[in-house]
Amino acid sequence: MSERKALSEKAASEAEDPVAEHVRWVVENWPEIDPDVQGIVNRVDKINRYVQDTFRSSLGEANLTTEEWKVLIALHGGVRSHGWLCRDLDVSTGAMTNRLDKLERGGLVRRAPDPNDRRGVLLELTPAGADRMAEYVIISARQESELLDGLDPAERHQLNQLLSKLLVSMRANDTSPRGRGRNA
Repeated sequence: MSERKALSEKAASEAEDPVAEHVRWVVENWPEIDPDVQGIVNRVDKINRYVQDTFRSSLGEANLTTEEWKVLIALHGGVRSHGWLCRDLDVSTGAMTNRLDKLERGGLVRRAPDPNDRRGVLLELTPAGADRMAEYVIISARQESELLDGLDPAERHQLNQLLSKLLVSMRANDTSPRGRGRNA
């Protein structure tokens, strides 16, 4: 590729990139800030917003809320107790009961007595619940793939490798109270 064409493509890319101008402004005002770091942090934040919007859209198309989805995902792994779900999802027993009531009314989960605990209840996905999860997965996979349409397969792979390397590095260096538990 000629140098002139490369410069032209770079200028066009920067004109379409909503972060490029912000990074220039930040570095002009605070020259000690690394423009690459500033650009990465801002782009990851904006990309995360697109990913979260797509997640919510996929859930909406499958007629699920985030909270319902979390329960269905947890139950996809098999029969679980009410207490296990509360601990795993870090939800109070009252909030979990409300979620389960709604999911049971919708025919997505089934409650059964726990044979090992006469006060306990076991929960499982119904066939309708499994179908709803499958519907969500199809919708979500399509929408997430569309988010990455601007990258060819090799670029997707390269980005995935770089993000993996960054995540591993961040986790290894995370000394926050939340991170210490993850890195143990």
